[in-house]
Amino acid sequence: MTQPRSGSDDIPWLTVVLLTLATLLAFVTTTIVMIITPRLMLALGVGTYRIAWVSSAYLIASGLIVPVSGYLGERLHMKRLFLIALGVFVFGSLLSGLANDITTLLVARVVQALGGGLLMPVSNAIILRIVPPRRLGAAMAVRGISVSAGPSVGPVLGAYLTDRLGWHAVFLMNVPLGILILILIYFLIPEVESFHEPHFDYVGLILSCIMLFSVLLAISEGQQAGWTSLYIVVLFTLSFFFGLLFVIWELNTEYPLLDLRLFKNIFFTASMVTAVIATIGMYSGTYFTPLFTEESMHLTLIRTGLLLAPAGVAMGIIAFVAGNLFDRVGTLPLAVAGLTLASAMSFEMAYLSPATSFESLMWLLVWRSLGIGLALFPLTTGALYTVPRRLAGRASAINSVARMVPASMGLAYFTFVLNRQEAVHFNNIATGINVFSPASRLTVAELSHATGSRVNQALAVLWGEVQSQALARSLDDVFFLGAAFLLLAMAENGLKS
Repeated sequence: MTQPRSGSDDIPWLTVVLLTLATLLAFVTTTIVMIITPRLMLALGVGTYRIAWVSSAYLIASGLIVPVSGYLGERLHMKRLFLIALGVFVFGSLLSGLANDITTLLVARVVQALGGGLLMPVSNAIILRIVPPRRLGAAMAVRGISVSAGPSVGPVLGAYLTDRLGWHAVFLMNVPLGILILILIYFLIPEVESFHEPHFDYVGLILSCIMLFSVLLAISEGQQAGWTSLYIVVLFTLSFFFGLLFVIWELNTEYPLLDLRLFKNIFFTASMVTAVIATIGMYSGTYFTPLFTEESMHLTLIRTGLLLAPAGVAMGIIAFVAGNLFDRVGTLPLAVAGLTLASAMSFEMAYLSPATSFESLMWLLVWRSLGIGLALFPLTTGALYTVPRRLAGRASAINSVARMVPASMGLAYFTFVLNRQEAVHFNNIATGINVFSPASRLTVAELSHATGSRVNQALAVLWGEVQSQALARSLDDVFFLGAAFLLLAMAENGLKS
């Protein structure tokens, strides 16, 4: 049975909701894994370099599978491919939950990524096929809940499961939930219309795999190996060379893996560029706020989750509102209003300090999320809205690749800035402290008396405070950069108009 996009204004909400729940599992798991990394290090007895591959392996494997999602969706049919992807993700989650060593966990994460990497582009393609154009904004807004809920649900759920049941539960929870969603999709969602293509672009696949593997590996290894090391430079050079060959080949082959000719659509290109820049700016807050709250404000993992949860709820609500407004007013006014609010709140985050109150930061994050949600989802929907129906699968794959690689590079750049600025601020603060001055000696004496410790222990507390202040200031620098990216996205959106 096939479910085409009808001429009515009815949205198949059951399909949209089930697709959203499936992708939500992948987003929440990704967020939780980032949060529980210290626990994994202790449990598996490995260092920071090897444990980083738990996330890097997933990033690289999912990046390699995304380009073929468009072709596979047409070849296997969209619904069948989504069921296969969800099944592989669930199987990978089971393997991850049963792993007791780092090697097994890494292999399991690759399996998990091969399924999880397909969920987002395939679900987008299905929605583009079955939802009436006039209601696409509302449907994509609900679909966007999986993106907004991950950073808010992940920390709380991850902390609870890890404390109560151990880290294995983080992965094993996907098994019953994934199986239930898979069964519901199999029986309740009809097949989606497909457009068969006679040839597969094997050359494009090989070129894209080398290009994406090189750049994603460089991003994952750059911080450890050094961004100017020969290893990383060679990887980026390989990525550039094969990326250039990939573009030339895709523009001249009759059946491309990724139809880059879509970028001839000016509105599609402009919306994608704005969305990519805004996503990079969004990541500065999404991924570094937990570090600030835990290391500078000394909040527990659960308290951090409670701090972030209202922002995720706010983004989900405003995404639904923005989706309905998109169907009436289009992209431009929503993007301008949202990016203005998000950039203003992000600049405010550049002045956070360890003394910032829980409530102040919570509301700052809520207002920032309202701005991001108001802009980001209409931008994505607006880009895909202009694509012909038969190219929905390819456009969704391009959307995922075009946002994954720059966003990963942006996150790596923010991490580089954080580490560099932390050393700079630490030296600046430490240089201004004279341990032999009366003020410093008085401070050390007060710390020694307050903690009941020796002088050398009091000095350690003092230097720990210096380290905390340096980290807080370096995070402020990262938040400032994120605000600059959001401001750049607003400027680019203005040029687009």
